[in-house]
Amino acid sequence: MLTVKQERAYIDKMIAEDKQLNERKNAYYRQALIEIRNHLNYFYLAYQENEVLSIGNLLSITSRDDQAEYQQQARIVQPTDEESDKHKRELNAIAGFDKMHLLMASIGLSVLGATIKTQKLLNDSLHDEFSNEVKRQYSNLPVHKQSPTIKASDLLFSHAKLSKYGDIDRILAKADEIIPTTVKGEQWSNTIWMYNDNLVGNVQNIVRKSLLGGLTNSDLNKLFSNIKPTPHTITGAVQQTDSVIERIVRTERARVMDDAQMAVFKDEGVEWFDWVTEAGACGKCIDLESGSPYRTDSPDAPTIPESSHANCRCSKVATSDPDSLFSKLIKPAVVYSGAIISDWSDEKPISKTEEKAKRMYSEFINRKADPQINAVAVNTGFSRKAIRMVYNHIFTDKHLFEGSGKKHQFFPSYNMALSWQHLIGNNKNDIAKSDLLMLEHELYESILMKSENWTYEKAHNETEKIYNYREELKKEGIDVD
Repeated sequence: MLTVKQERAYIDKMIAEDKQLNERKNAYYRQALIEIRNHLNYFYLAYQENEVLSIGNLLSITSRDDQAEYQQQARIVQPTDEESDKHKRELNAIAGFDKMHLLMASIGLSVLGATIKTQKLLNDSLHDEFSNEVKRQYSNLPVHKQSPTIKASDLLFSHAKLSKYGDIDRILAKADEIIPTTVKGEQWSNTIWMYNDNLVGNVQNIVRKSLLGGLTNSDLNKLFSNIKPTPHTITGAVQQTDSVIERIVRTERARVMDDAQMAVFKDEGVEWFDWVTEAGACGKCIDLESGSPYRTDSPDAPTIPESSHANCRCSKVATSDPDSLFSKLIKPAVVYSGAIISDWSDEKPISKTEEKAKRMYSEFINRKADPQINAVAVNTGFSRKAIRMVYNHIFTDKHLFEGSGKKHQFFPSYNMALSWQHLIGNNKNDIAKSDLLMLEHELYESILMKSENWTYEKAHNETEKIYNYREELKKEGIDVD
């Protein structure tokens, strides 16, 4: 299976591709902006009086030169579907009324050209994204692991080889069902057409208002200023729409990648997945990552962007059943559980309390993190941020130990599991002094390890001088595990 580190590297790759697509899309709208300026320059030079162009100058019928100019532009803008054909026919219909309508139709054609190209760019990209992601997931799930000649980082896989390991066609056949529709059941193409119409209307209104007051050459240049353009300028209006479309492109690409991942997970019986955040993720997405793992078939399983936000580029990786998470841990001679260090004999069998601790830790990890963190914050008065640090420190973070080259999670502690159970409970009377002391111990220990880059042992020993959880348990007559 893919690791979190590998997935974060792949997220970076997808973000780089998003930027490349955005540059291509930007070029379409820059071209539209150039064309609109050319239209205004043409009409200004042809019909201004005393260096001023007004609506009155454009109310007469169009000339042959006007129509030829328009037809040349119309031949370049080629519809690709019913909607784009409808838009073009509507523009052609008004172009013959008079010069003013011809100018408005020309503006519409320029924006239409950018929209048609953007729609195709996104549609092609989404199909590639879906296909590549399905193949990437199939090639990296254990049951479909390919020969060493196919690396996890590769994007180009042999369709024949993949088909040998599963019915990949069943998933790929869902592309035309999944790709067009957003999480709200709408068509993303309809959203882009809405912004096309808004942009055309905005630019046309800006031109009309300028013509009402009389448009000079200086006024015309201001409409296309690149110095702090506002929505009241043509440059600003185009850039504003371009920015919105950029968000749609990135969001839809992430959605389709997420849909592809979940389709493969469900088809191949992957029961659990982890949420993986992109670099610089927001608090909402960090919370989603903290709540990992999630059941694939759960109605509450988070999705992108519905559970996160627009522009989200987080991802998911298949993971093991958390019930077996701690069964893979080999009990060492010294067990590190955070606030407690215990000595163990190699011959000592696993006790019932250890089994209970593993089950309780698994339950805490399987639950969503946020409700637990909120409950502890309410019950204790600690800040939510502090409790999140404690939660991560105990249950999810990996730590550096002396004499070990790798970082490891803490071994489950029954005492700490009981303390956490008290802290998240509904009855504040169940919370003992030792439970609060555990919070203080874990928080201070976590801060020392992160800020000073200390090993667990060094941070633990320093913390115990101030917050001695073990001693407080003994004072309360509780057996220490």
